[in-house]
Amino acid sequence: MIHPTVVQFLDAMLKDTSTAIRFEEIRISELKSIVGLSVKEADIANKTGLIELAVMHDNGSCEFNPGDEIRYKEGDTLLVMSSRDQIGRLKKI
Repeated sequence: MIHPTVVQFLDAMLKDTSTAIRFEEIRISELKSIVGLSVKEADIANKTGLIELAVMHDNGSCEFNPGDEIRYKEGDTLLVMSSRDQIGRLKKI
């Protein structure tokens, strides 16, 4: 293994039923209020507490740890690490 601590962390996180943190994906089309906004303008992390890991574009490209200038587009998918509560807050934006 190249990164055994990372693998151990992911394994523990995904197997631990008491841990509420999960990897989630949500289509930007489900979040109409942020379509066309930049990461900075949408301010999702501050509003919800979740961690934005990547934005997957409909053309197959990916923005890991998306910077403030990245704009959310209708066909994009947002990959996050979050709790259920944080996902609930995200869906209310």
